[in-house]
Amino acid sequence: TDFDLTGAYPTCLSGVRQPDWDRAFSTTDPSDFSVDQMGVAFVEWEFAEGTRYPCLFTSDRDGDGRGLIFTRSGSGFVTGPEIAVARRAGARIEIKKGYVVPWKDNETAPFLDFVRFTVRERAKAKASGDQVLNLFWKLMGNSTYGKTAQGIRKRTTLNLRTNENVQLPESSITCPFVASYVTGLCRSVIGEILLALPDDIVVLNAITDGICCTATMDQMLKAATGPA
Repeated sequence: TDFDLTGAYPTCLSGVRQPDWDRAFSTTDPSDFSVDQMGVAFVEWEFAEGTRYPCLFTSDRDGDGRGLIFTRSGSGFVTGPEIAVARRAGARIEIKKGYVVPWKDNETAPFLDFVRFTVRERAKAKASGDQVLNLFWKLMGNSTYGKTAQGIRKRTTLNLRTNENVQLPESSITCPFVASYVTGLCRSVIGEILLALPDDIVVLNAITDGICCTATMDQMLKAATGPA
């Protein structure tokens, strides 16, 4: 069965609150990183022998373009939610350099209302059988996250007005901390589920927001009950 997190990116984006940049701090204490805290760090880690699906990945990418390389031990740049899930799984974590940006105390969630709006509109489109609007509102929700990551990696794109390849600029809401938190929270949920699945479950494939495996629905729901 191919299990998929429902609205993964918009859901994680809706949990982003207003960053308090003035209170950002550097830390090497693993306990400063949690599933609901915006933070990034360069870490070294080691999971126990026998860990089937470690949830941390090295900074080296697969040369064949198949994505991130997750290892039982290694080093790399990871996010707060991933550190928290790895620690809960018993991994030894050493923070070489890390930063945490606390949320402001006003509980403002800048993206929440818009995410709720796109979810409502997509639900109405589904109910009416309008596949075009269904996909449109799905794209609107996911693209809002995409705007937070736009321009972080230098890349070119086709300008349809001029038919020329141009360097993609940052958007007005580009923010590496927010973008990494959203993807890190998605990955941490998948990692948490993989760590919780029974040993006899065969996993054929895992992506940022989905797992194709032999688990039953009951087994999957039981595995999807962790903090992340």
